[in-house]
Amino acid sequence: MRIIFVCALVIVGGCHQNSPVAERATPVNAAVAIGSPTAPIAKAPVASPNQGRLAEPKGKIDPKGPEGARQVVQRYASLIEGGKGAEAQAAWGKGIEQGMLGPARLAALRGVHFEVGTPYDQEGAAGSIYIMVPLTLTATDRAGKPVRYAGPVTLRRVNDVDGASAEQLRWHMVQGELVATK
Repeated sequence: MRIIFVCALVIVGGCHQNSPVAERATPVNAAVAIGSPTAPIAKAPVASPNQGRLAEPKGKIDPKGPEGARQVVQRYASLIEGGKGAEAQAAWGKGIEQGMLGPARLAALRGVHFEVGTPYDQEGAAGSIYIMVPLTLTATDRAGKPVRYAGPVTLRRVNDVDGASAEQLRWHMVQGELVATK
């Protein structure tokens, strides 16, 4: 009987380790203040089984689909890397707290580089669609120390509701959950 119980624990424990939900989990205590000596260091969240370098899309991209959301994040990242922070802010919804991706925090970094992953977890709620796009930021802080942050960026758009404006129908970044990683 003990052997059966131990085998069952090993099987259940092994299944949980590789579950997509466990891989995407973001630590609750992962709030980061740049330059803080006590900032928590977390394992980089694995946002999608397909995350990493992406092949260029083949054919036309649907701006309302997952690849359209990814392009919003990619354009934001390109503008930030190119020193066009004010223009990049248009990717964010109005009045959104940008956290690690806010202008003041990014201004404290040098040599900012982003990698954008494969969108995942698209879901609808109350006339809106939400999707997550993995993002990794590497840079150097003011002290010259290399830093790395990773996590999902959540985007939202109105789901073709009558009377919605063109702006509401486009993807907007609404939350960035980047955490310090090694």
